[in-house]
Amino acid sequence: MSVFQFSTECFSGDCGFCKSCNNSPSYLMIDDSGDSGDRASDFKKFFEKEVIQANYDKYLSSLNKSLKKYHYLDKKEQGFTPKKITTNSTNYKLVNTSRKCDSLTCQLFYLHQHDTINDKLIRSTPIYKSNTDKYFCILCVTR
Repeated sequence: MSVFQFSTECFSGDCGFCKSCNNSPSYLMIDDSGDSGDRASDFKKFFEKEVIQANYDKYLSSLNKSLKKYHYLDKKEQGFTPKKITTNSTNYKLVNTSRKCDSLTCQLFYLHQHDTINDKLIRSTPIYKSNTDKYFCILCVTR
């Protein structure tokens, strides 16, 4: 299903990025990625591609270290990855599902990378479900 929306609501009335500031049509089609996807799309406008790529490379390096640390191979071979993590009074449970991380940073990376890379990343990353029904990758949970 798709949402008819250009970006999130304007935060100032003169940001220069949203539909109301640019007089853009409000019916441009984007996929139904939810609010975090919309915010990531807006957030991406503030960074050059090289900056996003450099941060993605750091993220991927940290993720690979984490996967090696826990001997995580895939959803079927989760190694010693913690099944439950509690951070700041929020409980996270490891789920055996292929989902995108709901954090703004990861959503920004998904927008930046090719679908093939995203599919591989989604299949090979441990995902945790919070007690508020949000999903986060292992790096976002442990930061």
